[in-house]
Amino acid sequence: MSAPQKAGQNPSTTKPLTIVAANQNKKALMNKVNKPMYAKALNLLTFKENEAVLEIGIGNGRFLKSISEKVPNGLVTGIDLSSTMLFLAKSYNKNLMRQKKVQILNKNVENLNFEKELFDKIISLNTIYFWKNPTKIIQQLYQILKPNGQILLAFNSKNEMIK
Repeated sequence: MSAPQKAGQNPSTTKPLTIVAANQNKKALMNKVNKPMYAKALNLLTFKENEAVLEIGIGNGRFLKSISEKVPNGLVTGIDLSSTMLFLAKSYNKNLMRQKKVQILNKNVENLNFEKELFDKIISLNTIYFWKNPTKIIQQLYQILKPNGQILLAFNSKNEMIK
């Protein structure tokens, strides 16, 4: 393992954020593994250019750009709990955030607190494993989904995750 690389200040604390190169390789691997699933997921949904889209569990935020390209006059909201992932996602998407095409929030899927009927699409890939009460969360998702909106939850099987 190589020496830690300093990536800047963590916006949620005053402590410097250190990312170990091995973790960066793991994130790159997760992006590579998830890319085909994201491509299939995005092709399953029908987007209009001005829609509001929520992605739950954005990780390092690498796929927010792909979603944003589907809704060029819309807004993509990405949420995650990890301050490290939020920092990376904001760094990667700073231009889209500046253009008001993407917003990244520190939110827990267990307590979303969005206004009702806000989103046209809700996407979550490989996060349902971590939800304490999936039934309650799905009920919340339907409350924040606009009429005729779409929810896409995708996940790998246990056998795929073990590979």
